[in-house]
Amino acid sequence: TSAKCNAMVHNRRSKFWAMWEGRGWARRTRNSPACFDNRWSQFSFQNAARGQGCDRNWMEGTHAWPTFPSPAPALLGFDETIYAFCSATTGLNEGPFSNDNIGLAARCVDANKNVLRVLGGWNMCVNLQWQTCALQGRLPGQVNPTMLFSIAPKTLDVGIFENPQYCVGNCREHYAVSDVYFAEVCVLSHVCDNRAELFTLDVG
Repeated sequence: TSAKCNAMVHNRRSKFWAMWEGRGWARRTRNSPACFDNRWSQFSFQNAARGQGCDRNWMEGTHAWPTFPSPAPALLGFDETIYAFCSATTGLNEGPFSNDNIGLAARCVDANKNVLRVLGGWNMCVNLQWQTCALQGRLPGQVNPTMLFSIAPKTLDVGIFENPQYCVGNCREHYAVSDVYFAEVCVLSHVCDNRAELFTLDVG
């Protein structure tokens, strides 16, 4: 819910805040800087809000710069649900995903969907920049600020965020791939005026 997201975003000791380490998948310690504190790769909220840095290949390492025949909305979700959504759109088997990042990128390009699939140099600041670009309709080929969800935000179980089954490393020092979608939803809830509607949406 928006209330749960609000509590996570405003509690600087929460797992949400721990995810913003400069090294992707590592959790911040109490006194370590966030990726936006030390201007990781010259990241700044102001530049992201102006759409700077949006014109890049957001599938670097998994796919050549994609071309889309029509406006390509941004697609969010868990890796497995994104893979299934794009596969179903193109009439392919929806799974299993099996960490097939190259296959996910290819299927989503074929499905005319913008997804984030950067393999090298990723962290939550990269994720936030992609999401900020998506909110403004500035992703390559996006044209308008349409965003789709491969799993409805209202169906998310916060227990999975609090106690994931697997992390990228041990869960004391790292976070899970699935945690990223929870953070994305809470970012949207934090910045969007129509945040209440976010938790009424269905898949798509």
